[in-house]
Amino acid sequence: MKNRLQTLTLIFCISCISTKVTLYTGNPKLLVTDRIVLMPISKTDEERSIELFEWTKTYLQTGQNEIFYLKDIEYDLINKGISKKLMTEPKFSDSLAFLLHKHLNIDYLLFITVNSLKDGDSGYYFENELISLSQEKNTSIANITFLLVPSGINRTSHKFNITTKIAPLTKETKSGGEQRINWSNESMALSKAFMKGIKKIKKNMINNEI
Repeated sequence: MKNRLQTLTLIFCISCISTKVTLYTGNPKLLVTDRIVLMPISKTDEERSIELFEWTKTYLQTGQNEIFYLKDIEYDLINKGISKKLMTEPKFSDSLAFLLHKHLNIDYLLFITVNSLKDGDSGYYFENELISLSQEKNTSIANITFLLVPSGINRTSHKFNITTKIAPLTKETKSGGEQRINWSNESMALSKAFMKGIKKIKKNMINNEI
């Protein structure tokens, strides 16, 4: 009985998750052989960035390509004459893209920008409060932009945005009000949004022959 209840709760929780994808330049279409460098991820500490890179590597590897994290190859690039200042510039640099292509045959640079993160709250609300109170206050939210920039000519940039919202569990109280239980946090919303974006890139990869 306990396992059944846990399963039903999990199914309900999953139904509380919504994700919106906004395409700016159409679906990303990379080749299965494209070599990709993931740039440092904004608004995340180094430990979380490495974790997200490992997810990226796991899902985007095809057996025919290679996925790099810029900080992992930083030392080698410095030895090849690429300045650390150039590698740490917050905005895209044509010079860096050219040098990555020249020295490592990189096809795409993947920039991931965490635009906003929000923890949802839990709480009890009276019936009269619910009239003007949306669930947004109790919802965990992550908004991320993915930008794939080619390092060579005759290739196209791809940009899209992912917004994931995790709504609270709700339960009506005896007084006619509502209890909202926030079972998630901004970190969970970030993970869901991030994986949605990475899986979208993988889903649209095409074979070189096509």
